[in-house]
Amino acid sequence: AMSVVERAKAGDITDADLQRAKAKVLTEEFFGRQGNSRRAAELALDELYDVDDPTGQRFLDEVQSMDAAALEAVAQTYLQNPVVVVLTSEPIAEDVL
Repeated sequence: AMSVVERAKAGDITDADLQRAKAKVLTEEFFGRQGNSRRAAELALDELYDVDDPTGQRFLDEVQSMDAAALEAVAQTYLQNPVVVVLTSEPIAEDVL
């Protein structure tokens, strides 16, 4: 995960990587919207925040318009001090961390 963050911050993003990431984001978003509880929550939040995008078209357009330069800018702005958290019920040796 950290190597992906570093690659994004350095602008080392191929077209294939970008297309794969877009497909993953869109797949997870729109499959997640299929359940009634998720759809109700989305509609409630859209109403609360005055977002007029019930079909997700604006979200789709914004994801599709993302390019490598924009991704690099976002990564440099928001991923300054990323933290990785691993949750496990198994003990982990401190030297591994």
